[in-house]
Amino acid sequence: MSAPAGDDQEAVERRGSGDAAGTDTHDPGDSGPPPERDGRGRLLFICLAVVLLLGVWGVAAGSSGLAAYRDLNDARSDVSLAERQLRDAELSEARMTLDRAVASAASASDELRRPWVVPLRWVPMLGANVRAATTLSDAARDNGQAAAELLEVAAVIVSDDRSQDVGEISVTYLGELAPPARNLADTMVRATVEVEELSTGGLVGPVERAREEYLELAAGNLDQVVLAADLLEVMPAFLGETEPRTYLVGAAALSEIRGSGGLLGSWTILTAEEGRMRFEEFVDVDELPQPSEPVTPPSDEYAQRYAAFDALRQYRNANLTPDFPSAAQVILQLWEQGGGRPVDGVIVADPVTYQQLSERAGGFEVPGYGTLGPDETLQFVALDAYEVFTDDDERKRVLGATATAAFGELFEILEDDDVPATVEMLGLLAQGGHFRIYSTDDEVQAVLIRAGVAGELPEVAGESAGFFTNNIGGNKVDWFEQRVIDHHVELLPDGVTASTIEVNLHNGAPVEGYRRGVLGPWTGITEVGDALSLTTFTCSTSCEIVGRPGGSTDGGTERGRPMRDATVLIRPGEERRLRYRTESTEGWHFEGDRLMLTVDHLVQPTLHGVDLTIRVAIPTGTSVLEAPSEGEVVNSEIVVHARTSGRVSHTFVFDGSDLEVAGS
Repeated sequence: MSAPAGDDQEAVERRGSGDAAGTDTHDPGDSGPPPERDGRGRLLFICLAVVLLLGVWGVAAGSSGLAAYRDLNDARSDVSLAERQLRDAELSEARMTLDRAVASAASASDELRRPWVVPLRWVPMLGANVRAATTLSDAARDNGQAAAELLEVAAVIVSDDRSQDVGEISVTYLGELAPPARNLADTMVRATVEVEELSTGGLVGPVERAREEYLELAAGNLDQVVLAADLLEVMPAFLGETEPRTYLVGAAALSEIRGSGGLLGSWTILTAEEGRMRFEEFVDVDELPQPSEPVTPPSDEYAQRYAAFDALRQYRNANLTPDFPSAAQVILQLWEQGGGRPVDGVIVADPVTYQQLSERAGGFEVPGYGTLGPDETLQFVALDAYEVFTDDDERKRVLGATATAAFGELFEILEDDDVPATVEMLGLLAQGGHFRIYSTDDEVQAVLIRAGVAGELPEVAGESAGFFTNNIGGNKVDWFEQRVIDHHVELLPDGVTASTIEVNLHNGAPVEGYRRGVLGPWTGITEVGDALSLTTFTCSTSCEIVGRPGGSTDGGTERGRPMRDATVLIRPGEERRLRYRTESTEGWHFEGDRLMLTVDHLVQPTLHGVDLTIRVAIPTGTSVLEAPSEGEVVNSEIVVHARTSGRVSHTFVFDGSDLEVAGS
């Protein structure tokens, strides 16, 4: 039966309407969901899957990140513990602790390289932190592994029961330590460069702090590790590994001070052969071979400044210069041209060195005198011996025996199993400038310079100053001198520094109570207890001395540094104040927005140290980012004070983005 005509027409219209709209009709008899609902389901499923995967990825990445964070904290704690154990000479324990630190750092590095973490490296902000954390983990792992290898070798050496004679240093052991020490140095240098090159933009607090802590730790140890590797590589040659080495050894009397030490009144020969050290007896300087003619000066500057003082003919005046390598070269020529056998260098130590070694040894037994307590050595050598012995030959013999005892203690230190204490003691001897070495071996000499025991007058630009005296009165009143120096620095435009250096010299000598050998007089212009000195002020190679005391003269240059000389006479109980003003180009510079200033002061080694104050005016519009830990801010200045000697260098860093300098 056919449908009514009206119904047919209505159906046709409905189909036409559907066609016009571009939609399909669905036959109730067809199976499956409608096409529209099927597409929405697939989209929903994909979205849910993505969310689920992102959630799983986030959990995995977060878990790895948290694990890496814990591992890095563990590694940092173990590194700190290992450092303390090393200072306590617990090598085996330190090695095990470092092994744990390495394992923790390696675990952190692995976690940060998981497949689900790697994509985070390219996520803005987050990526920088992942990359930085990975670099820090790698640095901790690699440095720890290299340090552990060095400790393993050191532990074996310490446990070795091979007997050594007194005065013998094993060149074999030095050779075994050198390769792992060099590997550690190279590893630390590479890792530090990688950490320094990390972008700090966008780093979160914990990562930024970890970076800063690493660099702080590296800064405090990197130079020492590199230097230790250098020393281990050259010391076998210095100690006569393949052929005997001989050195002139001088005892410097700081109570009669010289520019690079003290009066060199006693000498001996030290022979080193395969690490075995042997001293000959100390003799008076006048018994050394004497040349018939002046020797060749090490430089024209040296000749111009010191030839008039007969420094090219007399051992006593060869070290008027503050540059010890120049003095040593003259001494070697005096020795060899006087007929002495060829030697390989010069070693000089003064009474402060003897005192430091005596404190370590608990005192010395000195043949011909008796026992010197640890707190008696300095005064005995520098002052009392001139009262105890009226016979000069006897006094010099006993002082020579004291020097020999001191060097014997030095050899025992070098042989000591307590490696950290040995390093600390050697550093103490080197820092103050009281123990100086010159080697004719250029490779060895380069390392000695880096080690701070060469005593060279640094040929540097920038903010640098130094003040030196030479006792030309012939007495021993430098024992009674007190020296105070104030070095004030102000920043001018274009990298220039303007400085005022004030030197206060006080002569505390009595006028009675000591023999003529101590108080004099020995010249026609001095009286009992007078301090008569040739003083020298110097600043850097980029410096101009724009103000100086009355009576001072232009002393030319030495190693490119301008020198100003003055003859100063100070009566007992009086003082003299000398004031210098300088301007130095290249005194400060920018690194980005960071204003960098390094103040270098050369403090002449004296018997009692020098009171040195360095004051830096904080430039207007800046804030202090870095300063010496012992410094304090007083009246818009950073003030650093210490009783010290040797070369003192301090770096100051300011935020210079809004800098206003004086005179601009």
